[in-house]
Amino acid sequence: MSLEEMIENFGFGEDGTAKDFPEARVGDTPQVDEQFIPKISLGYAFRNSPLEIMQAFGAIANGGMLMKPIMANSQKSESIRRVISAETAQKMKALLQNVVTSGTGKNAQSPFYTMAGKTASARLNDYMGIDWYGTNKKHANLASFMGFAPVNNPRVQVYVALMDPDTDRNKTGAHGGEHAAPVFKNVAESVLAYLKVAPDKI
Repeated sequence: MSLEEMIENFGFGEDGTAKDFPEARVGDTPQVDEQFIPKISLGYAFRNSPLEIMQAFGAIANGGMLMKPIMANSQKSESIRRVISAETAQKMKALLQNVVTSGTGKNAQSPFYTMAGKTASARLNDYMGIDWYGTNKKHANLASFMGFAPVNNPRVQVYVALMDPDTDRNKTGAHGGEHAAPVFKNVAESVLAYLKVAPDKI
């Protein structure tokens, strides 16, 4: 499978499942050329909607199965297709858990539940004159965190994106680990407690 096919297989682009939600913008499908790897390593290869990010990340949490996004309590979720093997998904879970335990996402650690996720920090410029970001500025600083918990039996997945968080205290700019990860922790813990999910940390 080519890299282009893998990206589409995860649900990104015009033919992805985000198209079924009028409220969600459909992201761009990147041009995969010699600049793609350097660009994507910095997060600038192509533009995604939060729904696309949630769905692709959810495939890892669900053992490699891409799930159909649904409105809350409106219908039963169903799998669309397998995008990676269960073995690969398990390896990815371990890597994402390591981000929280010893990487940039330490502020997402919970004393009650195992957490897995990834931080992101970016400077977002306007795109073809379209204001994608809810601001009236030429650019915005984004701090985000995408994660799920508990790691081995995920019950909740949360995407936190903060546009231009207050950074006056430290002058360090927007960082997913500092600004978005703590929000993820609080939301995930609250939802898991509401769902009466037993803590998996002893």
